[in-house]
Amino acid sequence: SYADALIIGKDVTPPKPFISPIRVWQWKLPVEISCYIPGNGSDITEVKIMYRYSSDNRTWSEWKELESEVFSGWFNLSFDPEEGDGYYEIKIEARDAAGNHGISNIVTFGVTRFPAIETIVMLSLFTMLILVSALFIRRWD
Repeated sequence: SYADALIIGKDVTPPKPFISPIRVWQWKLPVEISCYIPGNGSDITEVKIMYRYSSDNRTWSEWKELESEVFSGWFNLSFDPEEGDGYYEIKIEARDAAGNHGISNIVTFGVTRFPAIETIVMLSLFTMLILVSALFIRRWD
């Protein structure tokens, strides 16, 4: 009826993306990252997962887009860093249908790859040294 008031409001609440904490140093690759974007009433229209790299944890590269996937709720992704060992920061930027923009917490972690090839070579050389030493010792007896 005409007596009822009509309330019109604009959604001004930005999405609040969140990244689960990651262990400070990672050995196993790819790194599993869990993200969450709660539904805030407006549909999520854009999500950018971004990262940057530093070899010394002082000078950082520019933010690079890792993945652009539209989601709300929980999302898991596998991150296999192409820069190699060092420090990484990850963040999420989300935009909803009302034009609101939200940025997540920034998560910092380090990556150290286990030197498998070097370890195998060192063990092989050590084994050969033991065998050669054993042969020389037997010859001298």
